[in-house]
Amino acid sequence: MALTSEIQDLNDMYLSGRVAAYTGASVGSGKEAIINDTIKSQNTTFTTVFNMTDAAAKDYQAALFYDTRNKEFKQLQDAVAARTSEETSILDTDIQNARRQSQINEWSAYNKLDTLFVSQLTFIALVFLAPLLYLKTLYILPSGVFWGIAFLIFIAVLFTIVWRVQYTDKARSNQFWHRRRFGDYSKTPNTVCA
Repeated sequence: MALTSEIQDLNDMYLSGRVAAYTGASVGSGKEAIINDTIKSQNTTFTTVFNMTDAAAKDYQAALFYDTRNKEFKQLQDAVAARTSEETSILDTDIQNARRQSQINEWSAYNKLDTLFVSQLTFIALVFLAPLLYLKTLYILPSGVFWGIAFLIFIAVLFTIVWRVQYTDKARSNQFWHRRRFGDYSKTPNTVCA
């Protein structure tokens, strides 16, 4: 209120200066009316300007409040977005790891089955040769026939094992057991057709 009273004192000084300027016969009788009208006009103007300034100050405070609130919301939104992005990245990594582990498990399981196949093939060959060996020891089966059959069985088992090993090493995909790996076709052959 001190500011308002100072402004009022300045206003009164201004008015007394204005009144002193009106010292003529034309102003003499209406001097009081002019002073009252001027005071009323200035009070109305002062009140209007003061209210507008007060409203502008409140608008400015509200704008600062909303700006601060928007900054806080932006920080909160950025934090949530960063956390979501981090969780998405972790989830993607987990999915990739799970897929790769599934591929490794599949490869391992089928590799064991392949080893079991080779073991079974060897066992079947030995089971087939056992009665022939027994017949050979009883001299029912000639020795040349036994060794010929044994050699053929040995060659068949050896060929199958070598073929399986070569296929796994050279042609089977390193990532998927059931996929075949083909050669590098990035280079196109340079052929000239005449």
